[in-house]
Amino acid sequence: MAQQKHLNAVYWVHWLRVKAQKTQWIKELQCLQVEMESAIRFFQHQEQCWQEKQDLIEPRSQPGHAAWVARQSAIWHSMALQAGSKFNDLLESHLPPNFAKVIQPHSNGLLAFS
Repeated sequence: MAQQKHLNAVYWVHWLRVKAQKTQWIKELQCLQVEMESAIRFFQHQEQCWQEKQDLIEPRSQPGHAAWVARQSAIWHSMALQAGSKFNDLLESHLPPNFAKVIQPHSNGLLAFS
């Protein structure tokens, strides 16, 4: 009888540990998805900042500045596209379980990468 109570306590502790580990992995997976989205949003924001600077430059009087700003905007745009493509591929090939999804690949919502 005492041995059975001890085994129940061992199983209970083991179950609690596994549950805590699962909860931690879900949080990690969700944080990773949000970080992926944040990276893309940052790249898009930087692109927009450089495009706004481009509107302030007179290309005829400052051709070097105009070229530099256009190049920076193109770099950030390229980084956003590449990251979005790679993150979508990753989400499609390693689809998170439904209970851990934060981002749906190729969705029409705000969270889609592209």
